[in-house]
Amino acid sequence: MCAMDKFAKYIVRYGRFPHHQINDISYALLVMIWDLVTFLSSTIIAMALAGEGLGFIMLFAFMFALLRVYAGGFHANSHSGCICTSITIFTGSMLILKYSLNYVIYQIITVIYWCACIFIWKLSPIEQTAKRLSLSQRTKAKNILQHFMIMIILLVLCIEWMNVKTAICIKLSVISVCILQVIPIITKNTNFTKSIYRKSMYPVLHFIGLFCLVVCEKAIPMPSQIWSYQQDCPPDIARKYMK
Repeated sequence: MCAMDKFAKYIVRYGRFPHHQINDISYALLVMIWDLVTFLSSTIIAMALAGEGLGFIMLFAFMFALLRVYAGGFHANSHSGCICTSITIFTGSMLILKYSLNYVIYQIITVIYWCACIFIWKLSPIEQTAKRLSLSQRTKAKNILQHFMIMIILLVLCIEWMNVKTAICIKLSVISVCILQVIPIITKNTNFTKSIYRKSMYPVLHFIGLFCLVVCEKAIPMPSQIWSYQQDCPPDIARKYMK
């Protein structure tokens, strides 16, 4: 029996709860503890590496959690994976925030933020393969999320005139939620992703292939008689390129 089960039994016994609620309380304790561990580890490491204040990290975490619950998207397969993902998101966002007052970086963040808002508004909630929502659950989550999005957009527009860095912090939380939504879509459509990758790599690979053919053509007339350490070229290639 794990510690959570023992603590849950203690709560049920002396808190005068019905005995059948032990599993409910045990599960809730486990979720709260892992969420706390994830938040504390992400916050401490983000503060240490990025050097941003606790206020910005708390604001980012609050806005991120507010949207994440209803937006869905990528979830790690283990607690350690969840912690590593959260640390990456927190630290990466705080590092970007550190240099976000640069005009170019600020404009890039703003463009990506508006794209993320549209994406979250249109496609949320993003379900994972292991957990499917009913139509009513999807509709409820979408409605709640859209209300939050309206609130956040208005909040950013108001705050941006008073404190730019605070507004950027909120923008980064929206972008982070959107990134986690995009990951399952990309991994689900692997064939589509591969075709895009192959098309994008065509110019690079074509250039490398042409360069190799030129090297081969120039190297054949000067076989191992000149560079004795080289192996003789294959006869078919020699016949093809020898003049």
